Amino acid sequence: MKKKLSFLCGIFLVIVIIDNATAAVVTFDDIHPGGHNNLSLNSEVYAGIRWCDSFALVDTYMNYPYDSDNMATSGRWVIQPMGAYTPDLGSRLIEENGDYFSFNGASFSAIYNDGVQVTVTGRRDMQYVYSQTITVNSNDATWYEFNFIDIDNLYFFSEGGTSVGYGQGHPSQFQVFDSPAFVIDNFTYNESVNPVPEPATVWLLGSGLLGLVGFRRKLRK
Repeated sequence: MKKKLSFLCGIFLVIVIIDNATAAVVTFDDIHPGGHNNLSLNSEVYAGIRWCDSFALVDTYMNYPYDSDNMATSGRWVIQPMGAYTPDLGSRLIEENGDYFSFNGASFSAIYNDGVQVTVTGRRDMQYVYSQTITVNSNDATWYEFNFIDIDNLYFFSEGGTSVGYGQGHPSQFQVFDSPAFVIDNFTYNESVNPVPEPATVWLLGSGLLGLVGFRRKLRK
């Protein structure tokens, strides 16, 4: 009985460790290219992800001609999918070794337009298995949950929206920006091939362990 109890305790601890160790939140705040310069992440590996197509690390404090305090959820750095608003291109990322991963969610903010339609798609083994479209507003970082499980490619596309009037230039030649560009912060993913165990599963194992402990005490009496 003692060996069986130890074995089950080991299983329970492994599940708890997996539940807490595999999730990663990418804030982009540990890369500081210096000044207000952007940093291209095209095909670069950062935080366990290969940012394959048209991504740029952006300093929100320095790179936009307006108050952008609400574009970043944490710190000042965000990632901008530069290819997302190019038709039939999109911005794509994969796990650094090409393994399956799970995309849980992220904070999104549009840059110049309100009502930007951002479509996120997940692919597994050359097949599109997930697709979700969200509506994103300018200077308004908002968390969106996706929970795309066991994918090997993640794509971002964006379109539409209405310019809120941000622009630059002399008043006589003022240029208003009208673009479905957006940024991402707190990109949250799970590198585990298998989905994280459901809380009910952990609860069931915990209940079983408690039952075994109670049964063992009863036998002693």
